[in-house]
Amino acid sequence: MNDSKVLLLFSATGGGHRSVAEALMEAFALQAPAARVILVDLLLHDCTLFPINRVGRSYQFLVQNTPVLWQAIWRFGEDKRRLAWMMRLCMPLAQPVRRCLREQAPDLVISVHPCSTTSPAGSGLFCAELSRDKL
Repeated sequence: MNDSKVLLLFSATGGGHRSVAEALMEAFALQAPAARVILVDLLLHDCTLFPINRVGRSYQFLVQNTPVLWQAIWRFGEDKRRLAWMMRLCMPLAQPVRRCLREQAPDLVISVHPCSTTSPAGSGLFCAELSRDKL
């Protein structure tokens, strides 16, 4: 893993996700100093389009100032059928994720936030894009 490229996906939405990503980056620096580790905040990066790229900035406001709205959004996402519908609806917004993966061409992708494993910018797109390039 010494000359590998590692992509650490996170979102600075609270909850320590950035801290976890930075701790992993430090661990790679100690254990595999030649590895190139890149931090990508998916909700603020060029990897997402509007409105997804605005979620990170509005998250704290939403949680702190509109708890009823936040609870409604949270409950909406708890239903697997509604979440699947929302993911299908948002798939076109995830095109920049594919571009980001092609440009970065990582050997390893580590996600420390659900937005990059259970969202339109998440797991299916990453797996499909990476396997296409690596196989």
